[in-house]
Amino acid sequence: MTKSYNTFPLYKGQLLIGSALEYARNPLSFFEEKRKQFGDNYFITFPGRKVLVVGSPDLMHHIYSNSKTYTKDKIFDHLTLVIGNGLITNEREQWKRQRKLAQPAFYKSNLMKLYQLMVDVSQDVLNKLLAKSQSSEAIEISGEMQIATSRIVMKCLFSKDFDDGLREVHDSITFGLNYVSKIFVDPTAIPLSYINGKRRQFKKSKASLDTMVLNLIKERKNSSEDKADLLQMLIDARFEDTGEPLSETALMDELLNIFFAGHETSAVSLSWTLYLLAQHPEILEKLRAEIKHVTNGELPTFEQSKQLIYCNQVVKESLRLYPPIWVVPRYTLEDDEWNGMFIPKGTFIFNLTYMLHHKPEIYPDPAVFDPERFHPDVIKERPHNHYYPFGGAPRKCIGDHFAALELVLMLSGLVTKFDFELVEGQKIQPNPITTLKPMSGIHMKLTPRR
Repeated sequence: MTKSYNTFPLYKGQLLIGSALEYARNPLSFFEEKRKQFGDNYFITFPGRKVLVVGSPDLMHHIYSNSKTYTKDKIFDHLTLVIGNGLITNEREQWKRQRKLAQPAFYKSNLMKLYQLMVDVSQDVLNKLLAKSQSSEAIEISGEMQIATSRIVMKCLFSKDFDDGLREVHDSITFGLNYVSKIFVDPTAIPLSYINGKRRQFKKSKASLDTMVLNLIKERKNSSEDKADLLQMLIDARFEDTGEPLSETALMDELLNIFFAGHETSAVSLSWTLYLLAQHPEILEKLRAEIKHVTNGELPTFEQSKQLIYCNQVVKESLRLYPPIWVVPRYTLEDDEWNGMFIPKGTFIFNLTYMLHHKPEIYPDPAVFDPERFHPDVIKERPHNHYYPFGGAPRKCIGDHFAALELVLMLSGLVTKFDFELVEGQKIQPNPITTLKPMSGIHMKLTPRR
């Protein structure tokens, strides 16, 4: 006797185009409206495909925990065009081999070495912002944070900064990511790019990027210098099963994957955190008091960063409200069943981190910025699958501790050195594309603190 299954509710949308138009207008509002109508999990339609939208913590955990059934969606093919086949974009056995090889680079002993590189760049970033803040003009803070986190990750990757010729590497990656983001949102951008020259420009930029990174690898291999950076750690790493190193092409791809993951999400998170703190002076003052008590107003040491309990709470709450990776696409390789519900082979899936983090049953008054949600005693009582800022096991971001250090370090310096005032009249809203960037940036007046 064949077992019968239930299926998830379906929102058909409009004739021919399904949910495409409603989704394009405002994805986050669209998903929230459908959640209220259908619950946490439901199907929506786009031309040529049906997508299972997942907002339930239990189903999300099920999907993350079954990587043999649920693979990365073909959307990641767009990212591969820019950053190649690394930990973000690879799948299955190849991913497992690379994960084992790269994991030691992010052990505590190595993070302690990288942390001093972070501090050096952060101090210079703060000095440059201090010079800019002398003007009466407002600063677009999300752009500044992109540059800051790019410089930090570049330094940790190559022991070099923009002044050492790496600005062009940053610009090429940024151009490529903007190009694939447009393709991700609007498929008509693909044929149009052949007409307006963007495709040709992208290919030229990518070729230049590959050449620059490969030259950095060759330069290091031919050098007698012993650098404590991620490039050297990955050059020295060996596959567990063969004892062989990464090829230069694989090494290049891994470095580009780390750069994307290490700067984009951190920049987005810092931008939203400053936006939130500018509107909550009582939280900002409590944060400053902790930093002064722990570091006496200086940038935190590696050990002090762990002692900044409230600062970590602020970062975690900001990641809840505005998770940079707001959606994690997946694709089913075979039929599956969850809680009596049938999930057929070939199903496209949106794991909606944003909706999970705004689920009122888990986070009462979910739109309110409240770092006390992440007090250590509160975290102990909350199931792990209620919070996914860095993805879920076993594909949880390999650099989550690196990112946490970077965020606490930069945030400590920024709130100690500056007061923040949002420019009046601007419309600030998230733009859910590849990451959850502010749509038109965040314009602020920075005033040096005495």
